[in-house]
Amino acid sequence: MPTNKYNAIRSAANEKIYPELKARSFPSQIERDRAQELVLLQRAGDISELVFQPRVYVSGISYHPDCAYRERKSGEKVYEEVKGLETERWRIVKKLWYFSGPGVLYIMKRGRDGRIHCVETIAPTNAAPPRP
Repeated sequence: MPTNKYNAIRSAANEKIYPELKARSFPSQIERDRAQELVLLQRAGDISELVFQPRVYVSGISYHPDCAYRERKSGEKVYEEVKGLETERWRIVKKLWYFSGPGVLYIMKRGRDGRIHCVETIAPTNAAPPRP
């Protein structure tokens, strides 16, 4: 199977189980797995407004986190970044997010147990309060 320079294998979701992800290809298996989890959370009503690869600006730098959605409990719009390998560019964006990110950012990684966990939450100092 072809891999990218970080040895990640491009993966597609099962369209029969996840028709919402039809014709989407993900850069890695962990991103595909998290996208499938988020679709299930949206079906359950725990999140809404799920968008993949939204464009945001962090200190004037265009960046595409893996996804954005609105949490039902808080009504807050949050962003997620699923990481396998942290690049230099990502480290810069992460530092800038603390000061000028458009909202809360969850950083997700696969644990030793094989499940995907939130390993860090970044709440920028300038984040707008959640809408009522």
